[in-house]
Amino acid sequence: MSNSKPDAARATRLVVGGVVLGTSLALLSLGWKVMLGFVGGALLALGTLSALVFCVERLVVAPEEKPTRRWPYLALLLGKFPAAAVLALVLVVVFRASLAGLAAGYGMALVGFFIERHLAESGRPPHVAEPHENE
Repeated sequence: MSNSKPDAARATRLVVGGVVLGTSLALLSLGWKVMLGFVGGALLALGTLSALVFCVERLVVAPEEKPTRRWPYLALLLGKFPAAAVLALVLVVVFRASLAGLAAGYGMALVGFFIERHLAESGRPPHVAEPHENE
């Protein structure tokens, strides 16, 4: 049963990818600007959320472990916000992508991310603290 939750998390990624692809093809009927905004928003969310997970996994260590150099991960964590803003601005202003499509694509990827993280985390056994010496 412990393997079913990570499999469900992987399946969620595939389903969200398929929904994004299907929705973007359906939005092509409304115009390429809407589709470009939707795909751009989904890819933007994928990049920012992947950077977030990557940095958190590297920065959060157990107390007994020696932490690695933290500044590159902190720089990536903080630098992804202006980079995402510039990419969104380029999509909307330069390529005339739909802002509503961008928000919808970002939102769909965000919801998929939360579902995937929940399924991935619920597959792990709960942390059981060791009894203290004085107990």
